[in-house]
Amino acid sequence: MKKMFFLFFAFIALSWSLGAQSFYNKYHDRRWIASAGTGTTSYFGELNNPGKYFDTKPNLNVGLERKIDSRWALRTEITWYQIDGSDAEANDEGRKARNLSFKSNNFEINIEAIWGVFREGKRFYQRRAVNPYLFAGLGITYFNPKTDYEGVTYSLRKFTTEDVKYSRTTIVLPAGFGIKFKIMPQLNINIEAGYRTTFTDYLDDVSTVYINTENITDPVRVALIDRGPELGFPPAEPGTPRGNPDAKDGYAIFNIKAEYYLPTDLIFKPKVPKQGSGKKKYRKMLQ
Repeated sequence: MKKMFFLFFAFIALSWSLGAQSFYNKYHDRRWIASAGTGTTSYFGELNNPGKYFDTKPNLNVGLERKIDSRWALRTEITWYQIDGSDAEANDEGRKARNLSFKSNNFEINIEAIWGVFREGKRFYQRRAVNPYLFAGLGITYFNPKTDYEGVTYSLRKFTTEDVKYSRTTIVLPAGFGIKFKIMPQLNINIEAGYRTTFTDYLDDVSTVYINTENITDPVRVALIDRGPELGFPPAEPGTPRGNPDAKDGYAIFNIKAEYYLPTDLIFKPKVPKQGSGKKKYRKMLQ
């Protein structure tokens, strides 16, 4: 976590330095915005403890935004995030007897539409000091749930603990809200919270029922399917619930971001004509 916060504040310092070196361009507005942030991720699924709404698992985020008009914008982001869950932390004795757990390092890429509550000025530096906003979009996430057993970390998907070969990617629908704080003409600090609706119930490798293990010869697979015997409980009967297939898994992200308004000529460099007949025409374009 300390390294992530160091990188975050380093981005702010760099933005401040760039802003001090070059002020806004009077002829061109800045409509491209680069961002970087960090925060926490909370997982919601079969291995989440009911009532636990916030977690301390970290995430890192970078993005690029394009202003459309005084209220609307489009952005794309890449996020690395961690999630985990464990029956050992549950308050329910039945869940503790189930004794399942997972951890996962995941990636998400998305594209989102952003709507600002207040209209911004004609130029980027004329925006409001504080502006709440809403966002929603479409994305895809990569996940790979793992667990520890007898001192070894195993990728659960390859053991098909419920006889289901699920994909490591799923579509996600991000939606949420945030607040932009104008720190200087080129820099915002954002506080943002959003939830990701997914189309999978296997972020945690738990969804349906216990399967029959009589004909399974791999002892590690048998142990990962039913971990109750590790605590002295009898093996679960095949067909008894292991998870809840009626509720898909999801996760929430809380972030603090730094946004920097990129100079126009950094994205699209104007073509300067050679000295001569085209010089007057170029000057006319700038007027």
